[in-house]
Amino acid sequence: MMRDVVERGTASSIRRFLPATIPVAGKTGTTNDNTDVWFIGLTPDIVAGVWLGFDKPRMITSGAAGGSLAAPIWGRMMARYYEGSAGRASVERGEAAWAPPIGVISGELDRTTGQMATVATPAENRYTEYFVEGTEPEPLRADPWKLFRWGPIGF
Repeated sequence: MMRDVVERGTASSIRRFLPATIPVAGKTGTTNDNTDVWFIGLTPDIVAGVWLGFDKPRMITSGAAGGSLAAPIWGRMMARYYEGSAGRASVERGEAAWAPPIGVISGELDRTTGQMATVATPAENRYTEYFVEGTEPEPLRADPWKLFRWGPIGF
């Protein structure tokens, strides 16, 4: 869910600085009166935030937003990290990937229908959604009794 903020949402400006091979998730924020903006982001290696505002609250600028002001700063900061030896080493070791925790189930959904993707769903309409075990759609539910309903296994 938080990766979509970077891939298609308010923080998509980050992809100007970091390649898609580095997974990024995050959250932008803006106060109603444009006195504070922020982006809190994470990769498999690091969590960091950027906040912009004044000590005595006043409008930063009309139309200020976390995605347009804070996110690009965060992107530049992470680009420097990944150019450095620690960031490069983690990517080279293949650590730039996330595995869902135990109890989380993933499935491909169709962006147009919101239902489970089928073989007819075009690749550009597919996206991965995560569910807490027990809340997943029926087709993703583990059912150990299916084996018995299929009948005997022949050799």
